[in-house]
Amino acid sequence: MSEDLFKQVSLNNGYKVIRHASSDEDMFEHWDWLCEKDSKLLKIEVKGKKHLWRNGPELLDSICVEWRNVRGNNGWIYGKSDLIAFHVDRLFLIFNREELLKSCEKLVNFNKEVKSFKDSYNCIYTRPNRDDRMSLIKLSDVCKPLEVLKV
Repeated sequence: MSEDLFKQVSLNNGYKVIRHASSDEDMFEHWDWLCEKDSKLLKIEVKGKKHLWRNGPELLDSICVEWRNVRGNNGWIYGKSDLIAFHVDRLFLIFNREELLKSCEKLVNFNKEVKSFKDSYNCIYTRPNRDDRMSLIKLSDVCKPLEVLKV
């Protein structure tokens, strides 16, 4: 599981793990770990590896941004985390959430909806009978990560 792996990797890279988020904090505030680094408290949301389809190829050059979750509430991109850590290949790419949000909002056409996740680059995909809204975005198009941690 990416969350547990992130805890191990972050400890080896100067982070002090304070605690795991409660179920409510995880679900409604969208963060997984409260950590300290360089005397700053940081709420970190960990995103696991993504695939184009179930058991399909891992996305190595893209991220999936959740604008709304399955309940129709704000997705993790609008959460209370300070940082987002994407597990990609054998790395964790760590982004400032607010900078990532601004970067992604500029790239996505929110008026264009597609019916297939694999076609959702820079537009909106909603699963049938769900209230979620998500987009695929190329890593090369978003702001630079603050930090890259090797697994």
